[in-house]
Amino acid sequence: MRIRDNIATRGWIGKGRLISFLYYQVARLASAWGQLGIGKHVELHHGARIAVNHRSRIKLEHSKIIVHGGTFRVGITHGYFDGSGQGVPPSACQLSLVNSDLHILGDVSLYPGCCIDVRDGKVTIGGNTLINGGTHILCKRSVSIGSDCHFAREVVVRDDDGHPHGPAGSEPLNTPDPVVIGDGCWIGQRAMVLKGVTLGTGTIVAAGAVVTHDVAAHALVAGIPARLVRENEIWRP
Repeated sequence: MRIRDNIATRGWIGKGRLISFLYYQVARLASAWGQLGIGKHVELHHGARIAVNHRSRIKLEHSKIIVHGGTFRVGITHGYFDGSGQGVPPSACQLSLVNSDLHILGDVSLYPGCCIDVRDGKVTIGGNTLINGGTHILCKRSVSIGSDCHFAREVVVRDDDGHPHGPAGSEPLNTPDPVVIGDGCWIGQRAMVLKGVTLGTGTIVAAGAVVTHDVAAHALVAGIPARLVRENEIWRP
């Protein structure tokens, strides 16, 4: 389903800025009146807004995107390596939800090329969080990302194994296990955060690290599998 079928805002979507703007205003009123938001699949609360680049694609099957204040930007914000200044057009963001919910808790930016795929699960992203291009968030139960987090390019976060597996002679299983990323975390380029992991507040995950176990607050971890490098580490955006 092309995103223009569901969402129009600020002249980025549709054939004309005026039509797009008017549709957006009507949709906001419908949401305020409890009419299940834009196209029955998007809810905007407390003056929330959603801005979507026309290249982006959103597929919603029995699912909702719920924005609790602030602006949810999909493919609008550009990072260091996905801007038009390098002569390469930005790739589309892709959001695919089936029997699932995506909760946005304030200003959140998905850079061009970001992908969120949720099946029978729930993804929550806190305010002032930036998720760079090439990042994949794959959820089959629960992925929670705090506020003020920064994701570098090509990060992978997933709460399941992808394929069933187990000892020979047994029935292979693929059991999802929730992922929790605390407030103020910085996830480096091409890092992976795997199922069942909780990252404490202010965690720094080095580029290329594979996190398979919980990490304490304000710790710097690196390596495969990720191990503690330093404690009481802080960073600034």
